Amino acid sequence: MKLSSPSAMTIPMQIAEGKALVLSNAKMHNKKVLAADGKKLVINFESIFTNYHYYLQKHIITIEFDDMEYLHYRFKPKSLSLDLYGTIEFAPMLMRINNVYSISEFDFRKLRVFDNGIKEFVNEVLNKEKDNIQANDAEIDADLKENNLG
Repeated sequence: MKLSSPSAMTIPMQIAEGKALVLSNAKMHNKKVLAADGKKLVINFESIFTNYHYYLQKHIITIEFDDMEYLHYRFKPKSLSLDLYGTIEFAPMLMRINNVYSISEFDFRKLRVFDNGIKEFVNEVLNKEKDNIQANDAEIDADLKENNLG
């Protein structure tokens, strides 16, 4: 399988592009606030796609790397995501559908990836879940503003 690389971008360009993304890993997760010792941390808690597992499966295909591709993408789900979809935001989902939890396990000659319809599917889910996403954002804002932890 031949994969094309996007044109080279500077780090400031990548940061600006990341901030402008409609589609981002952070937007694809519900969040929770963890609090301890007066400090708070917002974490990605649960994928919005948990309830869409069946439909997500329809966008998964299997590819096989040649030797060069294997060496290039071994331990690099972000590079694969960038080359396939034009964004690194799909790297956690690529790891999930291949049942790995660490980039040190991302070592495949054959692996599962998403087809070309994945961006459209993700946007549809984000639109459908818009009210739930806004409610979660409001809950996080309220938790962060709360002065008393107990």
